Amino acid sequence: MSIAKGNYIPGFDWFRIIGSILVVATHLSFFRYFLDNMNTAYKVLSEGIPVFFIISGYLAGRQFSKKRIFGQIIRYGIPYLVIVSGVQVLSFIRVYMKTGEAHFQDLITNILCCFMTVHTGYIVALWFIRVLIFAFLLNIWMTPNIRKIAIILLIVLRTIFVFLGADTMTAESTGLLERFSLWGRVLEAEDVYRGLNHFLTGLLFTTVGFDITTWKAKPIHMLIVGLLFAMFEVFVCYLNIAVVFLSIALFYGIKELPGQFLRPFHMEISLFSVFMYFLHMFEKGAFYRCGVKNRVISFALIIITNALLTFLTAYVIKNRGKRVSIARGAV
Repeated sequence: MSIAKGNYIPGFDWFRIIGSILVVATHLSFFRYFLDNMNTAYKVLSEGIPVFFIISGYLAGRQFSKKRIFGQIIRYGIPYLVIVSGVQVLSFIRVYMKTGEAHFQDLITNILCCFMTVHTGYIVALWFIRVLIFAFLLNIWMTPNIRKIAIILLIVLRTIFVFLGADTMTAESTGLLERFSLWGRVLEAEDVYRGLNHFLTGLLFTTVGFDITTWKAKPIHMLIVGLLFAMFEVFVCYLNIAVVFLSIALFYGIKELPGQFLRPFHMEISLFSVFMYFLHMFEKGAFYRCGVKNRVISFALIIITNALLTFLTAYVIKNRGKRVSIARGAV
């Protein structure tokens, strides 16, 4: 995959490598101590997911066209749909083999619900793909002025979510699901709250990414404001605002990172990050069933497995490209 030097941003590949590894480390509970004992500071300093959405929005909006965005939606949507549908079908078959009962309505409803939220452990970590698809769809129709209004509104809504709290939102969701029995069969009140929170987060930061090229704000100003909010939120009252400014400042910093030597390996880095994001929960479960219960060993095996998959896939793609070039030359 060749990218013109002027269009290549090495910081994004650094982020793909480090970010995908940190996601795996998070899902293996390496940072559980900080989540349990320094919860507010942990949330204030959790910029990885927001930056992912900002970068996704920035790359999608940099050379904006509806056709290109729909292509991105298909690129993310097809693997997500195949994986979540496959998991639901396997679950359906497992239940049928055990009980002899075939609940086709539940199967269809579960697949449809995967566009809202997911309970299944192996695919719950893929929520960001679902949210990114919705964020792209909405940003296709937004004008620059609407995006600016949307960003402010979404920041306010996320802060309101914090003040209402999970208990209040869950209670309201329980009453709502009781009125719609079909959805109540496959959704839980916690899923509705979590799904809305994820949706607001993804839409906010993806919209920031689409809009950020029009901003005149300096990264240092974003950093200073973010640090001021961070101190207030850690020691006084959590508002869910510091992460917005700190994530934007981090995006600017990542964008300026050096590393043009990574450009020839862009395809391999992209493949590695995709394998890590999509497969690590399945690999984690597979290694556990094979008796690997030490999370450090599991972490190492996941990285090694996806590195090998990357090497093999890149080898196949490059060889196929060479054969096509030779065939064209012969013609």
